[in-house]
Amino acid sequence: MPSGSEPSKTPNYKRSKVSFSIAAALFFIMAILWSVDSSIVYIFLGAGGYFLFLGFYFSPSVQQRTTSRPGRMDAPPGRQTFGREGSLSSQWRTVFQQAKIEFGQGAPAAVKGRKILVLVMIIFAIVFTLPILISLFASDNTSAEGTNYIFMGQQQYDAGNYDSAFLNYRNALRADPESADAALGYGKVMMMRHENDSAVLMFDRVLELDPDRMEAVYNKGLIYYDQQKYNEGVTMITDLLKANPDYYDAMLLLGDFYYIEKNYNDALVWYNKAYTDGGIRSRILCHVMAYIYDTNNNYDKAIPLYQEALSYDSTVVEIYQRLGEIVPGDQGNAYRSKASQIR
Repeated sequence: MPSGSEPSKTPNYKRSKVSFSIAAALFFIMAILWSVDSSIVYIFLGAGGYFLFLGFYFSPSVQQRTTSRPGRMDAPPGRQTFGREGSLSSQWRTVFQQAKIEFGQGAPAAVKGRKILVLVMIIFAIVFTLPILISLFASDNTSAEGTNYIFMGQQQYDAGNYDSAFLNYRNALRADPESADAALGYGKVMMMRHENDSAVLMFDRVLELDPDRMEAVYNKGLIYYDQQKYNEGVTMITDLLKANPDYYDAMLLLGDFYYIEKNYNDALVWYNKAYTDGGIRSRILCHVMAYIYDTNNNYDKAIPLYQEALSYDSTVVEIYQRLGEIVPGDQGNAYRSKASQIR
C-alpha cells in the first residue's frame, strides 16, 4: 500500500469495515434469539467470531505495521505493547500482527496464503466449537444437579416432609425443565399440599414430556375422585386400563369411582380383579368387598372377607358387630363379645 494513501480509501479498510459490521449484526441477532435454541447461539457466535477475525485481519493499522516492519516485533522481546489505551482492539491487533509475522512476510504468495487460510480455519474452529463444548459440560452438570434434587425430593416425599420435597422438586425442574421425573414428583407433592389444580397442570406437563407415563394419569384420577368429578374419572381410568390392563392400583381406583356412586356390581368386578389377579390385600379392600357381598345376602363370600379384614386390623368394632349378626352359634357370640370388649 502506498505510504501516503488514506486508510479509508484502501480496499482493506472497506473489507475491515464490512467485516466488523457483519460481526456486529450477527452478535446482535444472537442476543435477540438467545433464549430460542442453543444451536442458534453456536451458529451466530461462530459466524460472528469469524467476521470479527476478518475485521481485525483487514484492519489498515495491522497491514501498515506488518508491512513497514517486516520480521520484527513492535515491542522488545519479553515485553508486549497493547497500545496507548490498552484497549481490547489493540490487544487483538497485536496478536494477529504477530501471527502474520510468524508466517513470514517474505514467503511466496501461494504458501503464505495457505498458511493464512489454515490460521483462519483454526481460529474459526476454536470460536465455533468452544461454546458447544462448554454447553455439553454445562448440560451434564445441569442434568446431574437435577437428578440430585429429584433424589432428595423423593426421600423427603417418602418421609412425609412435603415442604422440603416441594422445594427440591422445584429446583430439579429449574435445573432441567424437560425432566418428566421432576414434573411428576412436583405434581405429587402439590397433591399432598392440596394444590390440586396446579397438580393437574403439572401432570399434564408430564404427559407432554412422556405420553406413556401412566402414573401421571393415575394421579389425575385421584384428584378427580377428590374433586367429585366421577364421570371424567371413570372415563380416564377406563382408557388407562385399556392401554395398561395389569395396572392394579388403577383397578382399585376405578372400583372406588363406581362404589362412591353406589354402582356396587361394577365396583365389585374391579375390586375382584385387583384382589384375585393382582394379589392386592388390605383391610379396607376386604372390608368393602365383604360389605358388597353382604348387601347382596351372599354371606358365604362376605364372612371370609370380613375375617380377613380383621387379620389386617383387629380393632374394627363394626366388623365384629356384623360378624356377630351373621355368624351363627358360639362363634357369633364370640364376635359379639369381642365387639363389646373393644367398645
